[in-house]
Amino acid sequence: MKKAISKTKQKCSLYTANLLSQKTIFCLYLIFTRHNAIYSLLTFLFPQMIISL
Repeated sequence: MKKAISKTKQKCSLYTANLLSQKTIFCLYLIFTRHNAIYSLLTFLFPQMIISL
């Protein structure tokens, strides 16, 4: 039972690390491309909304 819990925790932390790195990459992408921020935000937020649903 304890092993299962720690595995779940590992998965969660991996997932959050993944999200954080994605956001960092996205921010860098925004800085380098400097194109329409609203469009970029939308393309970034929509997949996340879909994932959370």
